[in-house]
Amino acid sequence: MNRTCPACGAAQGRVLRTMRYALFDDSTLPRRTRITLCQDCGFVYADSEATAQDYLAHYRRNSIYAAAHEVRAGLSPQAQAPLVERAHRFISQLPPSATLVDIGAGSGDFLQVLGGLRPDVRRVALDPDPRCVAALQASGLDARLGSLDDLPASLAGQADAVVLSHVLEHLWSPLEGIAQAAALLKPTGVLYVETPDRQGYGEHPNVPFYYFDPEHINHFAVQDHARLGARAALAMQAQGRSTLTLAGGVTYPVCWALLRRSHTAADAPLPPTDPCSLERHLLEQEDRLRRWLASACQVLAATDSAIIVWGTGSQAQRVLAEGLLDACKVLAFVDSDASKQGRRLAGIPIMAPDQGLALAPLAPVAILAARAASASIRRALAASHPDRQVLALDALAD
Repeated sequence: MNRTCPACGAAQGRVLRTMRYALFDDSTLPRRTRITLCQDCGFVYADSEATAQDYLAHYRRNSIYAAAHEVRAGLSPQAQAPLVERAHRFISQLPPSATLVDIGAGSGDFLQVLGGLRPDVRRVALDPDPRCVAALQASGLDARLGSLDDLPASLAGQADAVVLSHVLEHLWSPLEGIAQAAALLKPTGVLYVETPDRQGYGEHPNVPFYYFDPEHINHFAVQDHARLGARAALAMQAQGRSTLTLAGGVTYPVCWALLRRSHTAADAPLPPTDPCSLERHLLEQEDRLRRWLASACQVLAATDSAIIVWGTGSQAQRVLAEGLLDACKVLAFVDSDASKQGRRLAGIPIMAPDQGLALAPLAPVAILAARAASASIRRALAASHPDRQVLALDALAD
């Protein structure tokens, strides 16, 4: 094993499945990871031959939030609802004129909602992407360039609340991440953490192995937050499970916790989490992937022309590693994310949609994306190329 258990530090783990990924040619992430179950506490994490420095190099080049740098003028009621729910988990505990720091603020959606609920709260946004920071500053927020590895010293001990939303699942050491975030807190401050909830993976289906991508290397259940908090001298004050609604109505399970400083946090015994639901989920995904690949290969075999593939995200990276396109001639990958354009995936260039589609006006387009992203791809194709033949791999039954 290269990683010890990120939740409890144990060195004994059982491999549940080996995942394979076709990554960008210049990626520092591992092409194989081992989904591992800690034998002591039941935490689930990805192990590989990669090191912490490999992941750090990846995120320095590819911000988690790089595609979210546009601050939106307003959010729909549907988009606001889970953010309002998140805020109400702790804002009643904040004193007047409190300072809140959102680490990895992205487009600032949460801070926008929070400002409407508590205008008196001083909202500070931190993000590693200069584009996000510039957009947030232009919207009037106090936004600063920074990450957990590079927090502004001026904020140390100054926050009444720190938010770590959908960050810990990416970190080589979530314990270090929690400890670094807690260093910004006042003695009475609260740390809010939110992550995907592995106990809900089976309740919110998507494409096969959707919740296991190259960047999500920690898979939390609600009890794991308490375990990590205790190791960082933080006691659990509240915890729960909830659901986010993504684009196209796709639902996504999350678990959350509210933590406070405590000298006795490490003394509280915590039972191991139950891994059975996740093991069942992995077996089900194995069968779903096999059936999906069989259907996709039939669709691709029915066309005798070269194709363009729209989508280079985690769904593409998973199924390309299974040899999906080995028998096809792929002219180009296209993706709307500017940070991916100009790179190569499986040796094939990634282009902006208009550029790639102009290469071959008659070439069919294969949509290779998870459910939330595929809806926007379909809308873009219908608007700009309504007559283009679409190989709807995203819509295949599994």
